[in-house]
Amino acid sequence: MINSVNGFIFRSVLFVGMLFLGFTTQAQVGIGIFTADPSAQLDVTSTKKGFLAPRMTMVQRDSIAIYLLQPLAKGLLIYQIDNTEGFYYWDGSAWVVVMGGGLPSGSNFGETLNWNGTAWQLTGTSGLALGNGAGQTSQGASAVAIGLSAGQTSQGTNAIAVGSAAGDDTQGEAAVAVGSAAGYNNQGINAVAVGGGAGAYTQHNFAVAVGAGAGQTAQGANAIAIGEYAGKTNQHANSIVLNASGDSLN
Repeated sequence: MINSVNGFIFRSVLFVGMLFLGFTTQAQVGIGIFTADPSAQLDVTSTKKGFLAPRMTMVQRDSIAIYLLQPLAKGLLIYQIDNTEGFYYWDGSAWVVVMGGGLPSGSNFGETLNWNGTAWQLTGTSGLALGNGAGQTSQGASAVAIGLSAGQTSQGTNAIAVGSAAGDDTQGEAAVAVGSAAGYNNQGINAVAVGGGAGAYTQHNFAVAVGAGAGQTAQGANAIAIGEYAGKTNQHANSIVLNASGDSLN
């Protein structure tokens, strides 16, 4: 009787083993689904639970190859829980973080990346825009806009705007605005405004304003204003104003 039972158990185990071997070597694997998708070797299906990847520290991640004593497979995926946390995959030579936050991948080098208030977007103008609303509308080729609303509307070709609202609306070709609200509205071609509020309103072509509030309103063409509030209002074209007093000087 015992031999008969033992024989039955042996045959049952052998049958299950052969069945499992055939399953693992020939068939796809479905978890939570009766038939795996034809395109997948492993199909994990659930409407109530997710797939949990191995979680480890950066040190543990870098030790995988040491434990295995052989090269890692391309596409190996883990979730790193320290330093720059996130999913990492092995690309054959290094661990690469899987970027999140909806960052798009572009088709051309130098495409403009900006935040449109809802998501990051690429505008494809070969410029650079970083910041909420930066370079958002009609940014010129090779222009640079960095900061909240910098170069937001109609930034000219090769123009540079760095700072919150710098070159915000209609910045001329090759113009430079550095500082909060510098060259804010209608900055002329090749004009330069450096400092908070410098050349803020209608700075004409080739004008230069350096200092907070310098050439702030209606600075004339080819005019130069250096110092805080130098040539603040209606500076004449082709004039030079230097100010070391800190008071408005025209």
